[in-house]
Amino acid sequence: MVSCRLTTLSLGGNGLGDEGARSLAAALHPRRAPSVLQRLRLNDNGIGAAGLLSLAEALRGTSDDRRCALVALDLADNDVAAGGTDLCGVEALGAALGGGEQQAADGG
Repeated sequence: MVSCRLTTLSLGGNGLGDEGARSLAAALHPRRAPSVLQRLRLNDNGIGAAGLLSLAEALRGTSDDRRCALVALDLADNDVAAGGTDLCGVEALGAALGGGEQQAADGG
């Protein structure tokens, strides 16, 4: 039997937006299948707070604490804090990923 374990997914520059982020979140949710995904690149996709909230929900895990294995998330050049006032999606992602040290990706 052949087994494939996706550890890196790079979807940068695909114009996913919030709707695409919601679809991706549904696919990544641990209730569907445990994930070994370690690196997720979503740079330059027009993802806003709504998309981040969906991703946070999926990455948070389930009641039996099956969290994803994600160690790197690239959200550079998205609309994560459009206008600088709506940071709820960023905060939710921080909590979902364990609230550890957060580093902003600035593309440089």
